[in-house]
Amino acid sequence: AQAKEIIAEGEYNMGDGETPSAAESRALLNAKRDALEQAGTYVRSYTKVKNATLTEDEIEVIASGIMEVSVIDKKRTVIGDVFKFRVKIKAVVQMEKIDEMAKRVKDRQVVEDYKRIKEAYDDSRREIEGLKKKFAEAQNETEKKAVVASITKDELKLRAIEWSDAGSRHVMSKDYDLAIEDSNKAISLKPDYAVAYYFRGVVYNLKGQRDKAI
Repeated sequence: AQAKEIIAEGEYNMGDGETPSAAESRALLNAKRDALEQAGTYVRSYTKVKNATLTEDEIEVIASGIMEVSVIDKKRTVIGDVFKFRVKIKAVVQMEKIDEMAKRVKDRQVVEDYKRIKEAYDDSRREIEGLKKKFAEAQNETEKKAVVASITKDELKLRAIEWSDAGSRHVMSKDYDLAIEDSNKAISLKPDYAVAYYFRGVVYNLKGQRDKAI
């Protein structure tokens, strides 16, 4: 099975109170989401030939696990008073890894962990869109400052999610020490982020360190 190459782009309009780095991260996430959908079609075709029965969740996890992403271009443009961020990526889909990943996803823990991260990203996206709307509707500087403070908290959560995401990918490849490091980074950014503690506990349990897991 030969590697497949996907070129995808993601855009994001930065709102008041957001930082450029977070806006760029959200544009990158949109590009990855597009690439993931395309990678999923390769996985479906491959598994159909192999006559393998997989759920849509399992196909998405496999696609995510066999996709290596690199950024090939970044652009920032100003349209009126809006800053638009665009990120182009190259995603190499390692087809030879499909069989291995298909075995991994039969462990429901892998699928559930992936879904937790996906839900966290979706929650963050909904939250930032709601905050941007609140900022636009704010009546005075006090209200605007309160919204900006909430945006800052959401950006910290986004960074924590990114580290948890990296950690979950290391779990897939059984790089447990790296997964713990990533979970620690997520916790240092957002000490009340429960998902990061959960992932760290899972990894310690996989290493057989049950006291630390607890």
